[in-house]
Amino acid sequence: MIRSIIFFLLLVFFGASAFADEEKSAYDRVMETQTLRCGYMSWPPLFSKEPNTGEMSGIFYEYVEAVGRALDIKVEWVEELTPANYIEALEAGRVDMLCSGDWPNSQRGRRIDYVDPIFFVALYPYMREGEEAKIIDIKNLNSGDFTISIIDGEMSSIIARTDFPLAKTSDLPQMSDSTQMLMNVVTKKADFVVTDVATGMKFQKNNPNVLTQVSLKVPVRLFPNSLSLMLGEEKLRRMMNTATLELLYNGQIEKMISKYEEFPNSLYRITLPVVKGGVNAE
Repeated sequence: MIRSIIFFLLLVFFGASAFADEEKSAYDRVMETQTLRCGYMSWPPLFSKEPNTGEMSGIFYEYVEAVGRALDIKVEWVEELTPANYIEALEAGRVDMLCSGDWPNSQRGRRIDYVDPIFFVALYPYMREGEEAKIIDIKNLNSGDFTISIIDGEMSSIIARTDFPLAKTSDLPQMSDSTQMLMNVVTKKADFVVTDVATGMKFQKNNPNVLTQVSLKVPVRLFPNSLSLMLGEEKLRRMMNTATLELLYNGQIEKMISKYEEFPNSLYRITLPVVKGGVNAE
């Protein structure tokens, strides 16, 4: 009888301990290990990984490393992810955050949360040079006569579904490089693509006189660029927000953006307060 009671108590104790470990928050893990485990995706100039050396660079790489130094925690870049699986990696606890930048939207917001952004990007349609003149109204692209180039599970697929549901799609696999979407238009596998200005201008520089941005009064989308984490991780989100504000206000983030912004005004800054007589005053 006594043995049975002891066995039962041990079972309850170890079961409760295991359950507690499973329920441990990302914030608790970071604080206990003094380590932030980052997932990442390549999308220059936000984040890049050199395939031969494994060297990492980009705005978000330098930003998160600077956050780690400010918080006195180690940053580990533990897993390369895709737009289709990074939420599952967060939910499974394989990573604490997606640290290479994310564009928030409502569907993702049902499952994950976001740190305050460090800059914004604008997305416009790009077409083969000369053909953009036929588009008097952006609504004309929402037609079965046009094909939009997309990457499965990525923002381009969401934009195609919501803004151009009548257009056909030319689909690329999840790990495709963003420039492949634009190359699909060049090779006439698609008629247009919607992408951010920095990516579009980089492609135009490397491939002159083939694609043109469709002229619009306002972009198709304006997205904040943020770190993402699990919904409910309020302590971790607040900690990262505090460090982010420090880096915004002391000018470090502006230096990072300027370093990687190849084309002036292709990345939209966060407006900072101007204090009369202070360091930000004109």
